[in-house]
Amino acid sequence: MRKVLPFILIFFIAVVSNLYPQERVDAVESITPSGVMLFIKTSRVKQAVVSLKFIVDNLLCREDAEKFNRKKDDIKNKLGLDPMDIESLKKAGIDVNRTASMAIYPKGRHDEERILLFIPVLDEKTFPLKFIEILKRIGGNDKADVYPAITEYKGHTLHQIGRDIFTAAFDGVFIVGSTGDLLRSVIDTKVNNSGFLALDHLYSDCLSKTKKDYDLRAFVARDFLKDVMKKDVKKETVPPKEEKKKSDDSAMNDAVLTGVAYMVEAAGSQPSVRSELDKLSTGPSPFNSVDYAFLGGSVKPAEVDIDIAARFNNASGTVNAFLDVMKTGAAGRALYVANVATYAFLSLNFNRIEELCRNSVAGCSYYNGIKEQVRDELGIDFEKDIIPYYGGVMNILAGQPKGAGGGYLLYVPMEDHAQGKKAWEKSSAYLAEKFKGTERYGTAKIAGEKSFWYVDSKNSRIFVVCDRRGLYMGNDRELMGAALAGREIGEKGVKDDVMSRLGGNVFFLTHIKKESYFGTLFTLLAYRVREISGIIDKMTDLYIIGEKADNYVSMAITVKLMKR
Repeated sequence: MRKVLPFILIFFIAVVSNLYPQERVDAVESITPSGVMLFIKTSRVKQAVVSLKFIVDNLLCREDAEKFNRKKDDIKNKLGLDPMDIESLKKAGIDVNRTASMAIYPKGRHDEERILLFIPVLDEKTFPLKFIEILKRIGGNDKADVYPAITEYKGHTLHQIGRDIFTAAFDGVFIVGSTGDLLRSVIDTKVNNSGFLALDHLYSDCLSKTKKDYDLRAFVARDFLKDVMKKDVKKETVPPKEEKKKSDDSAMNDAVLTGVAYMVEAAGSQPSVRSELDKLSTGPSPFNSVDYAFLGGSVKPAEVDIDIAARFNNASGTVNAFLDVMKTGAAGRALYVANVATYAFLSLNFNRIEELCRNSVAGCSYYNGIKEQVRDELGIDFEKDIIPYYGGVMNILAGQPKGAGGGYLLYVPMEDHAQGKKAWEKSSAYLAEKFKGTERYGTAKIAGEKSFWYVDSKNSRIFVVCDRRGLYMGNDRELMGAALAGREIGEKGVKDDVMSRLGGNVFFLTHIKKESYFGTLFTLLAYRVREISGIIDKMTDLYIIGEKADNYVSMAITVKLMKR
C-alpha cells in the first residue's frame, strides 16, 4: 500500500483539488466510520479540469507549474489516463458528477497507516477490475500477478491485493482501505446504519458553521494536530549526521510546523514544545482546548477564497483568556474612509490584556514594549490615559496619491471626548517641552481641527489631532483630512465592498490594494516565497476578516484577481 498510495493520492488530488459545489452531506459521510483524524471532501469532479488548469496556468509560479505538469505526465504515462481531461476520467470509470473523499484515522496497533479513499465510479461492478489494471501500470509490469484474494463480509465483496490494499465497492463508490479491519468497519457502518461521520457531533457542528460551497474542505480533529506535533518533535531529536538532505517540500513543511510549534508555545506560555507535549493526552493544554479545526478553499477566475477556523473548549484557561482578548460588537465605532489603499481595524479587549500581562503571559513583553514606546514618544500612559476611555476598536489606514493622500494613519475612538482631549493636550505639552528650542514641534490646523506635529526618530513629521470621536495620528495631512471628514461604520448609509463584509462577530478586518505600500510589501515577499508568487502577481485586492462566535474563531481570506 505504501508504494501504491502516493500514486493514488496524486491522482486523487490532481482530480479533485478544485471543484464546484454539490450537496453538503452525501452518501460518503453516511458510510465513513466516525473517529477520523482528518477528513477531506471535494465538490463535483466534472469541473476539476477547468479549475485545475486555471490554477496551473495562472496562479502557480513557473517552477511549481512545471513540477505539477511533470507529475501529471507521470500519472498519464503510468496509469494510462489524463487527469486533466474529463473524457479520459470518464473512460477510466470515474463518475465526474459526484464528490471524492479521503479519511485518515489513528494508526493501528502495529503502527500501520489507516487510510480510506472514496472514489465515485460509474459502475461499481466493473471498476474493481479497472483498478487492478491501474495497479499493474503503477508497477510497470502488465504481467504482474496483482489479482486479489476475494472474500465476503456481511453481504459485500472484499478484495485484498498484496498485504495492505483492500477494496470494496457499493453505493456508487469504490473504497480503498489500507487495512482489512478499517474497510470492514465501513461495511459495519453501512449495515448497522450507525456510527458514521455524518452523526458525529463535532463534524455536524463544523458543517453548520461552514456554510459556503467550497472546492475543497478539510475537517481536522484534535488528534491529527497532536500527531503532527509529535512527528515534528521526533524530527528534532534526530542527530544531524543521521538527517537526510531535505527536499524543498520537506523544508517548507518543517517551516510550517516550526511556526505552529512557536504559536503553541506562545499560547501556552511554555518554555518548549516538548514540555507541552507531555500534556497531550489530558489536562489544560492548549492542544486539548481545540475541539476541531477546519480548512476550506475555492478557486474561481475572479478570486481565491480560503477559510481557516477552529472551535475551542474550556480546557485551557490561557486559551480562554486569549479568546477574551478578541472583542466583538465594537466594529460600528471604526472609521469609514473611502478610497484608501489599505483599510484595517482591530478590536481588542485591552482590559483583559492588562490582566493577562500581570501574570507575565507570553507576548506581554512585546505589548509592554509598545506601551513604553508610546510613553517615551508621546508622553502618554496608555494604561491610564487611553484604555479606560477606549472605544473598543482601532483603525490603521494607508492612502494613495489618488484619493486620500499617500501616507498612513492610526485612529483610536474614545468614549469620553473630554478625556481624549486631555490625553491630546498632555502629549502636546510633553512634546513642546521635549523639543523646546528646536524645529521638531509645531501646531497646525487640519480640516478645521487643532493639530500639533512633531518629528519622530526617523525624521518623519507626525500629526496628532483630537476631535469629538477620538484621536488621530498620521504622517499625511490629506489623509488626516479625509479621516476627519469620514464617518463611523455604524452610521446609516455607510456601505461598500469592504463594509458589506462586516458582521456582528467581526473583530478584525483588513483590505489591501496591490497599488499600496502594504501591497508592495506583499509583492516583495512573493519574490522570496515562490509558492505565493503566482497568486500575488495576479492579485488586485486582499481581504482578511476575523470573526469570533462564542468559542469558534475563523479567518476568511479572499484574494481578488485581475481580469485575464
